[in-house]
Amino acid sequence: MLAQIYWDNKAYKQASHGHQDALLGPTVPLRDFNRACKSNPNLRLEDDFAFGSQADAAEFVAYLMEKVREMDAATFDTMFVLEEENSWTCQYCSTTHTKREPLVEGLVHVDTSQFEDETLEKEGPSEGLPLTTYIGRYFNTRQEMKCDSAQCKDSGGPGDQFIKGLPYTKRIARAPNVLAIKMQRAWSKYDPGKDLSKARPRNKIFERIDFEEYLSLGQYTTNGETVLYRLEGVVAHQGPSLDSGHYISAVRAFDGHEFQSLNDSKFLRRHWNGTMEEMRSPASERTHADFRNLDFDASPDMCFQPYILIYSRVIL
Repeated sequence: MLAQIYWDNKAYKQASHGHQDALLGPTVPLRDFNRACKSNPNLRLEDDFAFGSQADAAEFVAYLMEKVREMDAATFDTMFVLEEENSWTCQYCSTTHTKREPLVEGLVHVDTSQFEDETLEKEGPSEGLPLTTYIGRYFNTRQEMKCDSAQCKDSGGPGDQFIKGLPYTKRIARAPNVLAIKMQRAWSKYDPGKDLSKARPRNKIFERIDFEEYLSLGQYTTNGETVLYRLEGVVAHQGPSLDSGHYISAVRAFDGHEFQSLNDSKFLRRHWNGTMEEMRSPASERTHADFRNLDFDASPDMCFQPYILIYSRVIL
């Protein structure tokens, strides 16, 4: 969304000279975003970065979200925070547990690894299914839960023991203006003997995951309201693992209809004639000696896999 302004020089100049209609459309929240950032102009972000080392793009997005929220939490929450209503029912006492939880990180993590149905153990990399399938799994999943209700104790429930494989539903209680989705691109075999808090998955998921320009989430809301999002940008990764490689992005052009790729500060161009394929299969030209031009015959680790999707809400 922001790229439409900061990468399109003509629109930026128009806005700078008072033509605010240049910012109309999905970029309207940019005005509030700028106001929030200007409220703390002395914030030094660069002190938190280790220059010259590979970093995860999703972690960077989460970091930026945290810093922006400190400036103006109310504006930030309206723009980026999806509030969920989560519920599950105990199979022993039939008590339904419900709670609301805002995703203040500003990212919705969609897991594209395979899971065994009941054990919740990771089985392997993605099957390469459409994004809508993985989103359905996100909102209707299984969790390991513990029931602490008095009814459960009276009915001879498991007490302090967790119950595996319980149906667990998530529903959207409040939809943000901007929806950032992280598609899981790494997996590791579950090992009960490991301290998972210290483990980091090393295997990259290369499978293509198709996604559409428009994403409807109305079926996952608490009240059945229409919630429709339009794709504005994609961050993609190229490399054999998430520990190394290169990130580029693809964004919707300012005309609102076509798409283009961005590679650092040097390239703003179209590789697939400006079609939606710019988003699904971002590509890049050579930028340094060990980075080659990509084509259809390139091996998976030499291609870019979409990693983060940025959607803006369509007001109907």
